Amino acid sequence: MKFRERSAAALSLLLLCACVEAPKVDWKAGAKRAWVVALYEAGHRQDLPACLEQLSDADLANRHFVELRYRHVRIMYRAVAEVPPDLAVTSGTQVELWPADCGQGHLSRISRLLPASSD
Repeated sequence: MKFRERSAAALSLLLLCACVEAPKVDWKAGAKRAWVVALYEAGHRQDLPACLEQLSDADLANRHFVELRYRHVRIMYRAVAEVPPDLAVTSGTQVELWPADCGQGHLSRISRLLPASSD
């Protein structure tokens, strides 16, 4: 009888954990889970990617840009995005990213922060 009680308790716990959902990334619409790997600093123009080279010194000083990595299938890609004014990020922060091609002069968009343990 104790085995059945333990099994029922374990099954109940498993079902309870399955019901708790972490924030999901909007994969179907094109969003990706990305990780901040570097913050671009004003005054280091020689290290800027193509999508930031076109910005003025004032834009670079007043806005915050980051380099991110995200996975698509089995390949890791890099992206550059502006950090929205209401978000604070550091290296390792997970975000929901809408990728764009920096080589074509387009900035990716960060829509929100994600908890470190979410899917």
